[in-house]
Amino acid sequence: MEFSFSHQDSSSDGLLDVRQGLKHLLDGETLVALVHGREVRFSYRDKNVLVREENAFYPLSAQDFLSLYKDCAFQTMEEEEDSVDPKKDEEYYSWGNKTGIGL
Repeated sequence: MEFSFSHQDSSSDGLLDVRQGLKHLLDGETLVALVHGREVRFSYRDKNVLVREENAFYPLSAQDFLSLYKDCAFQTMEEEEDSVDPKKDEEYYSWGNKTGIGL
């Protein structure tokens, strides 16, 4: 899945600090940051900040996110139009249940 960076924040360079980042997460946006030279993506669901790295995926409380990533700069991400529609994805995986084939 490809993403492009969005510069929709009030700061001149489009970078967000951790508190601004949390606000954007709570508003349903996805963030990206470079952490130790690796791209890390963040989203928010079910009262947790979801952290996705190349080989890891884990939830954090908002307080842990603020503490652990306090020195990072974030950017908001926008999915490109060719990304998978969650409703279509859900429909696809429900077909296995209708046909008796376990997916």
